[in-house]
Amino acid sequence: MLAGRHRLVIDNKDALLVSGTDDSELETVRRKFVVKKLGVEDKDKGMAAAKTVTVKMSGIRMKNRVTFYYLVQQELS
Repeated sequence: MLAGRHRLVIDNKDALLVSGTDDSELETVRRKFVVKKLGVEDKDKGMAAAKTVTVKMSGIRMKNRVTFYYLVQQELS
């Protein structure tokens, strides 16, 4: 279901990956996914989830956006 919702992201090579070291990228994840799609308005909670996932995926240089979003969703569940 998550992959279907983000079909355009999967098809766009520029949007396919998440940069966990770029704070503006993590802020975009928080605003566009955590707030808009998951409905979590708490800025600190959303950013903490994104940063936790970044740490979990630290061994993966090219972080797939759908996988990243899935793990963020799990963190917030």
